[in-house]
Amino acid sequence: MDTSSSSAKKSSVPVRPESSWEDPAISTESRVIDEDAISRFSAAVGEDNQIHFSDRAAQEAGFLRRVAPGKLVESIGVDLIRRSLNSHSRYPILLEDCWRLLAPVYIGDEIFLRYTYRNKLGVCVIGGEIYAIRADQEVRVASGSIKAKCP
Repeated sequence: MDTSSSSAKKSSVPVRPESSWEDPAISTESRVIDEDAISRFSAAVGEDNQIHFSDRAAQEAGFLRRVAPGKLVESIGVDLIRRSLNSHSRYPILLEDCWRLLAPVYIGDEIFLRYTYRNKLGVCVIGGEIYAIRADQEVRVASGSIKAKCP
């Protein structure tokens, strides 16, 4: 499921699999996708798709149960990277991002990222993947890249 906008598709930042980077991947802290996060995000952006609020609607759409909005998952992913980079340097400023959703994220899933980055003259190009932890297994749910100014 591709949620990137047409402007994001024209981005100069390629979506790269983790294996194409030479440096070892960095893992971020994790965050649980809970009811409150979905409610607050949905209210803020006007999200009203019932697959996020009703198990029945989600099941009718082919999911096991209610799913988190894709843009919420992407936003949390970018924030987890920002927090990880912030622990090593000053606050990074997001310039552009591009994500591809690969699998649903359900309420109660714990998500984290593995990423690698290159810092060239203060601009970081970051490639990463978002994983959900389910029944002690890691499920890859998104892949993408961001470009940020890292002062």
